[in-house]
Amino acid sequence: MAVCLSAGLALLPAGTLRADGLFFKTDVSENSVDTVGVMARGPLTFGVNYSDYVGGHSVSLTATYAFPLGDVATLRVGPSLGRAYGDGAEEDWRLGAKLAVDRYQTTRFGYVYLLGEYNTIDNDWYVGAQAGVPSGWGIEVSAGGSDAYDARTVALTRRIGEGPVTLRAGYKLLAEEAFIGVSINTF
Repeated sequence: MAVCLSAGLALLPAGTLRADGLFFKTDVSENSVDTVGVMARGPLTFGVNYSDYVGGHSVSLTATYAFPLGDVATLRVGPSLGRAYGDGAEEDWRLGAKLAVDRYQTTRFGYVYLLGEYNTIDNDWYVGAQAGVPSGWGIEVSAGGSDAYDARTVALTRRIGEGPVTLRAGYKLLAEEAFIGVSINTF
């Protein structure tokens, strides 16, 4: 369901999305597929996360409201809904809360983007940093974890032309496996 919703959002006309924004990312490795979809409309942001991994898969849905913190960052707060499936057992849907802080900054060399998130479902947390140059090359590092997993990644990215599509290749440090992916970013 999450993958279908994210793919559907990615197929909407770009002109419709550029006013606010859409971010879609999927990374594929030997043992997992991780997909994230985010759509912002004014102060509202809707998100879908889907992970398929050895032993199960999980999905979460979020809706947050943005509170600008001056020129420093944006705070987003709202409800979350999540469910995990694994080892033949299904969990019930669980309700939680999400808190996120992000900042995008242009620099002399290009840009820097910082993101930190916390979700009360399974104490799920994520921090990430991206930096890129006008030629389309970028690098990102991230760390995340919860009561059920821990992850650390590093990736090299390359935007295709002047459009919103970026190719991704990286390494999951704790899982010790490479991944490839693609992202679409209209923000």
